[in-house]
Amino acid sequence: MTGAASPAGRAHTAPAPTAAPAARGASGGRDGLDGRAAARLLAPLADRVHRPGDPAYRDALRLWNTRTAAEPAAVVRPATADEAARAVLAAREAGLEPSVRGGGHHVAGGAVRTDGVVVDMRGLDRVVLDPGTGRVTAGAGATWRDVAAATVPYGRAVPTGNAPSTGVVGVALGGGIGVFTRAWGLTCDRVVRVGLVDPEGRRRDVGPDRDPDLFWLARGAGRGIGVVTEIEFDTRPVAPEIATAQAFYPLSDAVDVLEAFARAVGASPDQVSPQATLRRLPDSAGLPPALRGRWLVAVGAAYAGPPHEAGPVLEPFRRLGEPVADLSGDHPVQEPAQPWRSTLRAHSFGAFLDALGPATVRTIAAAFGGGRPPGASVTLRSMGGAAAEADDDATAFAHRRARFLLTAQAEWDDPRDDEACTAWCEALERSVRSEGATGVYGNFCADLEGFAARRADAYGATDRIDAILRRHDPDGVFRGMAMRP
Repeated sequence: MTGAASPAGRAHTAPAPTAAPAARGASGGRDGLDGRAAARLLAPLADRVHRPGDPAYRDALRLWNTRTAAEPAAVVRPATADEAARAVLAAREAGLEPSVRGGGHHVAGGAVRTDGVVVDMRGLDRVVLDPGTGRVTAGAGATWRDVAAATVPYGRAVPTGNAPSTGVVGVALGGGIGVFTRAWGLTCDRVVRVGLVDPEGRRRDVGPDRDPDLFWLARGAGRGIGVVTEIEFDTRPVAPEIATAQAFYPLSDAVDVLEAFARAVGASPDQVSPQATLRRLPDSAGLPPALRGRWLVAVGAAYAGPPHEAGPVLEPFRRLGEPVADLSGDHPVQEPAQPWRSTLRAHSFGAFLDALGPATVRTIAAAFGGGRPPGASVTLRSMGGAAAEADDDATAFAHRRARFLLTAQAEWDDPRDDEACTAWCEALERSVRSEGATGVYGNFCADLEGFAARRADAYGATDRIDAILRRHDPDGVFRGMAMRP
């Protein structure tokens, strides 16, 4: 994003190619991006087109999860939405499949594709708040840290995921579940407009009165709708600091703590969106000595209202057992982002629970016995409240009635540990699914190649989704993106 949002419904056309765009994979792409038409389209941003062998090529492909390895034909780094349109047209002319990299990270690494063209949107990271309407527009390269910096000083916020380093577009297109889900709904529920580049290289603004089917799809099943250039959100009022419960319990008490956690969530008002995480805390000087390097159950809950009202509704989460430490109090709406580890490798999954029952609790606790990866974690995010109040067909997000989102992740650094760490995560997924966990949350799905066969688990019935995609993208320019998490 390079300026103020364009009026809703306005279409913008990038420079037309010299001939009709080649369909994905067409023989017209034999010269790749060096073909005359593709080269002409990319000429205005030639210094930001990186190919194998260029010094900037490898840096442009460095992802959060270093297990991802791909060799795209080129990486294009547009600085404007019009340049993103040029990149799409050039990829079509070359018969190459585009993929999109946003401002954050995703464990599956679908942002890069061998022999494709990566449209790297990190340069479009501007965030603009309109104080009059309370709406905020975020460029495709923005992270939630950028959004918070633009909104929280003015007493506004958008419901997000948990990590400030995640990208705005990826979270919103996949749903968005975090600390305000029960109070404010999903991230995608606050979307009021999506700016994108369509398969024909046209800039379009999609909203409830303009392409309503595509707008429906963008909110919860938005992979493959095009190259999103910006998203506009309706914000909610928030104080710079919010009241939170932050209690840490011994891992040995995990069964009792999680059972008490489930009961406390059931008794909580919608203004509270609690979560519990089993993990090893870092051995960091920024933590109290009692927490450094320990495996614990970390329980957090934020109150989406005046802090002075929060005490009674947050207190139960501080008394789920005997805490090792209690850091509850008023905290900033969003914590500082943590730097990426240059050697990090990861695998994860996300599934939904209708209830957090005893069998699932025991299975989760057992996974943290012998053989757990050093970077193993399981998080239970509570749902319901405002997320469940919307009609099932209001957006493409298919899991509104779930009570919890369960995500598990393994992180490690040594490639020799790939098999063991991935196996831990996959074994836990099989176990919790045998006990009733359902669905797939694409924002935590690491199954890059197998996701196409699991789309119904992610999105429910896909007939409507696929019909919209066929109308919008008959040549399948973005089909590869639609088939990946």
